[in-house]
Order: sequence, then structure tokens, then C-alpha cells
Amino acid sequence: MIAVFFVACSGSEGPEGNAKAYLDAFTANDFDKAKEFATEDTKDKLDFMKQISAMVGEKAAEEKKSYSDLKCTVSGDTTAACTYKSGDKEETVNMKKTGEKWLVHQPKENPMGGAEEGGDMMDAGGEMMDAGAEMIQDGAEAVKEGAAEVEKAAADKK
Repeated sequence: MIAVFFVACSGSEGPEGNAKAYLDAFTANDFDKAKEFATEDTKDKLDFMKQISAMVGEKAAEEKKSYSDLKCTVSGDTTAACTYKSGDKEETVNMKKTGEKWLVHQPKENPMGGAEEGGDMMDAGGEMMDAGAEMIQDGAEAVKEGAAEVEKAAADKK
């Protein structure tokens, strides 16, 4: 009986294994790989994160993200909360058991803009958007400087 139990259970990853695989891919900005460990709702958010990452370019990709101390607590048969440290903050990734597989499940945001659960992923998206806005601002300043130089050159020709 014990051997049958171990064989039956060994085919499915616990929440820790899939949470780790998801976080490894997510922190490496490999959103396609992260989708392998995510529910359908979360896959949509990962597609959004991928688009934001592409817009902000290399600056966001160069920022090294990391995590440590991953611990999962299973509640009931189909849900788990996995906490980890990211910098000096404690973050949570929620897991949902679908069939025999534990998948990252980040529910939809509430209307006020904050996430009811899984805020860490949306916080990362906000940081990427901030980086993109900073890059746009830098570009706008460069255009202004260039325009001023063109005006000066035109004035000097007169």
C-alpha cells in the first residue's frame, strides 16, 4: 500500500515545485515559460506583462529580480498560499490545484486598482510601466534639447 501511495503521489508536483518554477521564469522575464505553471486568468496577465516588458525594453530586462525563502501553506484540497521574500518585502503567490497540477492563480484586480490577491505580480507591472514612463520622459527631454539646437543653428545662419 505504501509503495502504491508513493508512486501515485510522485507524478504531481506539490505547490512548492510549481511555485518555484513559476517564480524562476517570472523573475527571468520568461513570461512564456511562467505560463506553463499558471491558470488561464494568470496567463492573460502574463501576456500583459510580456507586452509591458517589450515596451520598456532592455532597462527593465536588465533589472535582476530575485526571491528567497519560498514556503507554501495548503488550505483545503485545492488552494495554497506560497510566501517568499523579494528584497525586504514578503510577497505571496496563490496556487490552485487543477486536476493533479498546482498552478499559480492570480485573481482579477478590484476596481480601485489594487489586487485583491497576488498584488506582487501587478506591482512588478507597475514598476515596469514606471520604467517605461521614465524612458519616454528622457526621450522627450532629448527631443526638446535637439529642437533647441536646431533653432540655435537656424538663428546663427541668419
